[in-house]
Amino acid sequence: MATAPSSLERPPTLAARRERMFFGGTTIATLATVIAGFGPTYFFSSVSSSAVELTPALHVHGAVFTTWMLLLVVQSTLISAGRVDIHRQLGVAGAVLGAFMMLVGAYVVISRLRAGLLTAPPGAVASRNRFLRSVAKLRHLARKLTCRASVAVRRPERE
Repeated sequence: MATAPSSLERPPTLAARRERMFFGGTTIATLATVIAGFGPTYFFSSVSSSAVELTPALHVHGAVFTTWMLLLVVQSTLISAGRVDIHRQLGVAGAVLGAFMMLVGAYVVISRLRAGLLTAPPGAVASRNRFLRSVAKLRHLARKLTCRASVAVRRPERE
C-alpha cells in the first residue's frame, strides 16, 4: 500500500523557504531587541550602573519572560528545520509557560504597587479597574489561543 509523502519529505517551495526565513529573522530581531532593551537593567545589571532594584519577583519575571523568548527562537528554528513534530510537543510547554507568564506579570505589578515602587496616577481606582479589565482580557485571549493551538496540534502539517 503506497502512501503519499508527507510535506516533511518534500523539499519546501521557494515561498515556504522565504516565509520560514522571514519568521526566523523576525524572531532573532525580537530577541535582539529584548536583550538591547533589558540589557542595562536586567541582563547586564551587575556590570552596568542600573538604578533598578532587582527584587526576587523581578528576577522570577525576568527569568520566565527570557525563557519565553528563548522558546520562541527554538520554536521558530524547529519550523525552519522542518521539525514540526518537536515544535508541536514543545507547544504544550509554551502554553504552560504562557499561563505562568500571565500570573508572574500580574504578581510583579501587584507586588510593586504594594511596595510603593510603582506610583498610582491620579484616579487610581480607575487605573486599578483598567488593570483588572486588562487581566480579564488577557485571560480571554489566552483561552482563545490555547483552543486554537489544541486544534492546530491535531491538524496535519501543511506546506
